[in-house]
Amino acid sequence: MSEKQKEYHFNEMNEDMDDEIEIITLEDDEGNSVEFIVIATLKLDDTEYAILAEKEDPTQIMAFRVIENGDDFELEGVEDDEELDQVILAFAELQEE
Repeated sequence: MSEKQKEYHFNEMNEDMDDEIEIITLEDDEGNSVEFIVIATLKLDDTEYAILAEKEDPTQIMAFRVIENGDDFELEGVEDDEELDQVILAFAELQEE
């Protein structure tokens, strides 16, 4: 992997810190609302990513590109396999710290 600027933020998933855990509600393909816990954000080069775990099934982890839109943001799925591999590697490094 080439030398990339990396910036990480890990949200501790500790029961005593419930007020600090960020919950995001997204709509699935069928229009159902699904709650996700933001477990980490990381920045590779100039792109920010969010790693989310499904609240009801935390084994379901997904990576999204964070697109800023003024004071708000949008999440965009990462479909490029090479880009997704880089995000997964960066998240794995974060887990090792």
